[in-house]
Amino acid sequence: VNAADLDVNITHFAFFFMIFGEFNIIFFPAYYKNAKRIGVPFALGSVAVFVFIGVEIVLCHALPLFKNKLDTPDPQFLAAKLVTLALGVVIWFTLTFAAYRRSAALFEEQDI
Repeated sequence: VNAADLDVNITHFAFFFMIFGEFNIIFFPAYYKNAKRIGVPFALGSVAVFVFIGVEIVLCHALPLFKNKLDTPDPQFLAAKLVTLALGVVIWFTLTFAAYRRSAALFEEQDI
């Protein structure tokens, strides 16, 4: 058991997908509002990822679902882990597609 976070297993990959989706929905629309400034959108996305990871760590230590089922060696509770992975992929896809749509609209407004 990893004292800091989830052990590397299928659930960990689900959270990676969620983190990437969260960063995309924050970074890309903020960047395409003003394409000449990349620092502020990157900082906003990084802070959001930091907060997400903090919440994930708290959940891993506080909620029995995370502690006892999702943070276990791979063969155990495989169905719950696969559902979590599927949910992570759906969240990633949805947030990334929304970021794409919003960013494309903002890109059209830019005078590059």
